[in-house]
Amino acid sequence: DVKFGGIARNFYHIVLTNHTYVTGGNSEGEYFGPSGKLNDRIKGNTTETCNTYNMLKLNRALFSFEPRAELADYYERALWNHILASQNPEDGRVLYFLTLKQGAQKQFMAEHDFTCCSGTGMENPARYGENIYMHSADTLWVNQFIASELNWAEKGLPGTPLARYLGL
Repeated sequence: DVKFGGIARNFYHIVLTNHTYVTGGNSEGEYFGPSGKLNDRIKGNTTETCNTYNMLKLNRALFSFEPRAELADYYERALWNHILASQNPEDGRVLYFLTLKQGAQKQFMAEHDFTCCSGTGMENPARYGENIYMHSADTLWVNQFIASELNWAEKGLPGTPLARYLGL
């Protein structure tokens, strides 16, 4: 729908340009503050993981309608700098907020804690490969340089390692 597509693009643009930190995350304690005033909100609860997760879902939808390099760039930045950083590599626990406060440490949730971010934190690993490739009828976009295989049977490329497809 044209109307709702415009609303989605406008919301995405506002969040990205006025409420998003370099990591790709946004918010302080689950809220947006005054537009463009990010420095005033760098505290312990900066950048909620669910917000970034939802921005990536919106990003993917927007890219499917209008593939643009800046959309792929944001996806990569937020995935690598926020979402991947939100999971403890030792035991798989996740965090609610990826704090940007100077000198702060990550606070992973306890084993039996549950918040919205623990739910999306469990879902995130299943989505890591979701945006590596996107395509239209005759165009392939490589959005993430991640070890993977390209399975695009319609173009005769089943199980092709990315490096071989790109001639590397």
